[in-house]
Amino acid sequence: MEKPVEMTTPGPDCSNTAKQAAFLCAVGLMLGFAAAPFTAPDTAWIAEPRTLEFAPVVADTVAATAPKRAVSARSTEPLAITLGQAWTYFYDKSALFLDARTTRDYVKGHIEGSKSLPYSEMELYLDLLDSVAKDSTIVTYCSGADCELSVHLADELASMGYTSVRVFFGGWPQWVGAGYPETVGGAP
Repeated sequence: MEKPVEMTTPGPDCSNTAKQAAFLCAVGLMLGFAAAPFTAPDTAWIAEPRTLEFAPVVADTVAATAPKRAVSARSTEPLAITLGQAWTYFYDKSALFLDARTTRDYVKGHIEGSKSLPYSEMELYLDLLDSVAKDSTIVTYCSGADCELSVHLADELASMGYTSVRVFFGGWPQWVGAGYPETVGGAP
């Protein structure tokens, strides 16, 4: 009896090559996914110079809705500042912090070292400003972006001739939320 003839095709074993290719693709994908978290993010934007813009502080607006404008260093109009900027003033001890909330709210808790100057009773506390130079940096704050007492106080201070008045719109809630130094009680 004759042996059956095996039919073979010339060239490499395609089934084995296909398996190897699939394996290499899978390994390549796994390495790609594993390496992706370790790729450095694009940080070119860090070195770019920027012009900072501040929202103007006026009594009938909130920082979030106020139109932006560039501010010169000579402006006597109160400027809005961020939590980070407020912290810098606090940390450097380069500003007087004034709490525009009621005395009652001040006693419940306030930024450490701040003074109480309630806008609603401002005339009773004006002697607090006797020792404050007109070019001193003053940061006013109240109960956050929905509270306009700090804006009103800042505008009043600017109209009295204080030339470096800042409004911390985040106010007491943002300060406490960041875990920054606070004081409970104390005389206003």
